[in-house]
Amino acid sequence: MGAGQAGVYAIFLRDGKRLLADAGFGGDPARHAWTVNGAFRHVYTGQGYSLRTRLTEHVQGSAFGSNLRHTLLAINRVTEFLSPPISDLTTQEDVEEALSAWIKENVLIGFKVCHYVREAEAAVLRLGESALNIADREAAPFSKLLLNLRARFKEAAMGTWTRPANQFSGKRRPRG
Repeated sequence: MGAGQAGVYAIFLRDGKRLLADAGFGGDPARHAWTVNGAFRHVYTGQGYSLRTRLTEHVQGSAFGSNLRHTLLAINRVTEFLSPPISDLTTQEDVEEALSAWIKENVLIGFKVCHYVREAEAAVLRLGESALNIADREAAPFSKLLLNLRARFKEAAMGTWTRPANQFSGKRRPRG
């Protein structure tokens, strides 16, 4: 995957069904719950004009630059899936490192290089459950819960954190 390649991606979590259930997700009968080998559950869909940069932000970046990281940290406040617990960690760097280590052990990423990223992402979101996506699903009960959890986490933790200066999400088309 070249650094500047555009595309769409799907994020699968090991034991994602349990994590989603613990967070209050009861399923979405209108969409398919995709799994890989029965162990990984599709939980998030995204797109970017630089897949490598965007996926790096999700895996080892910052909650400021990744909706997925922000949402996982918010869910962790109620499910405490991270070890050691975030409450035992004292710095923003420790929290982000703990999440990065967990993601590296528990995430599987599938991607498709394409130039029609918005259309491809919209197609995947129409078909797949993608429970941690909030955009275009604000009225769904679980999306409302996620929005509430994210707001509480942002106020309690991220409000005291420092936004990284060199953050680039790869989501927008580069200029030039």
